[in-house]
Amino acid sequence: MARSILTENGRHIRLGSRAMSMLAALVAARGELVPRRQLIERAWPETFVEASNLRVQISAVRRALNDDGQSATYLINVAGYGYRIGVPVEQGDWHEPAAPGAALPRHQITAIVGRDREVAALVRATRRSRLVTLTGPGGVGKTTIAAAAAQRLHDQHMMDICQVDFAALEAPELVPAAAAAALGLEVDADAALPALLEFARARALTLVFDSCEHLLPAVAALSQAILHTCPDISVIATSHEALGLALERVIRVTPLAVPEATTTLEGALRFPACALLVCRALAMQPTRKLGDADAVTIRALCDRLDGLPLAIEIAAANLDVLSLAELLGQLSSGRGLDLGNRRTAAARHQTMRAMLDWTTRRLSGPEHLALRRLAQLAEPFDLQRLEQAAGADIIARLIRRSLLVPVRQDGRLLYRMLASTRLYANQHLNEV
Repeated sequence: MARSILTENGRHIRLGSRAMSMLAALVAARGELVPRRQLIERAWPETFVEASNLRVQISAVRRALNDDGQSATYLINVAGYGYRIGVPVEQGDWHEPAAPGAALPRHQITAIVGRDREVAALVRATRRSRLVTLTGPGGVGKTTIAAAAAQRLHDQHMMDICQVDFAALEAPELVPAAAAAALGLEVDADAALPALLEFARARALTLVFDSCEHLLPAVAALSQAILHTCPDISVIATSHEALGLALERVIRVTPLAVPEATTTLEGALRFPACALLVCRALAMQPTRKLGDADAVTIRALCDRLDGLPLAIEIAAANLDVLSLAELLGQLSSGRGLDLGNRRTAAARHQTMRAMLDWTTRRLSGPEHLALRRLAQLAEPFDLQRLEQAAGADIIARLIRRSLLVPVRQDGRLLYRMLASTRLYANQHLNEV
């Protein structure tokens, strides 16, 4: 089993496993804020502990680093939120090369904010069900949650993980070949499925099928074949809608919570959407000073961005040149869909318009028309009103594809359209 070792100029420094785990999380975040809850979850997985335990372990890290906590040389405490590394970090990779069937999802180089419960829920669900699908609107963070859960399964249970990213694949017949290639198998496309099943039949691992929405029938068929043939294989899928298999357990991922109102920064930071925005804002400008005077603007930004992690990430990437108030002005003017400054992200994640282009490109003409019409109506909608406006079959498809989001209000199940989807429908979907 791999060990983590802390050294200084070749001298071994003793540090307990929990403190070492926290230090590793802070180093991996590379100067970004790591929430307290995330550090606790890292050191005490699936165990409730008091916040005082975190302070004890942070003190141990400070002692090991000769950091008195006053000059904040190594660890910086952001009151009411978490910690970050205060010095430049270069992180090497000392892992052995992965064998076929043990390819981990892409390493998370930024701290995951506000998704501890979802990650823990997915880990638990994967232990109980061999097929778990994360559904939800584009940009809600399904891939991030799946990758974090897969990493946790690997770290805690030494479980092999293989990620298959279907986003760039257009041909359904190549789905088995893409999965076989991710497992390290060199086979012709025509022989991919039998080779994959033979390889996986006697192995125990979890497959992460990412971005399945445009290949649902093919991914569903592959998943069913694997689950029926390979008794020790589990599948985690991410998609706008479920695969539709009998064995499937579906977890709907919702946007991050936004406060209804707040007048203090500490109050805003209790809500994951605001915490993510602040985290990314400080990453763009570490010397930025935020206080209670910014709380209302932060809340308004997160509300305007629907609490969608991708939208918050895209918007925050512009905070190197815009103030919070200027960014809010850009969003209020209707230009938010085209904001973008994430050049290393996948093309569909560089702007909200690109993401919504991806989400809506497989809609039929009647579905385009229904989405545009609904965007012009007041919400929230009950199901009867929706079906009167567009027809039951079309509404069912829009709900399954996460273009209409369920909400609970006064004990009733209602539906709403995210603000970004509404803006996109009004600006970019033409009536047909």
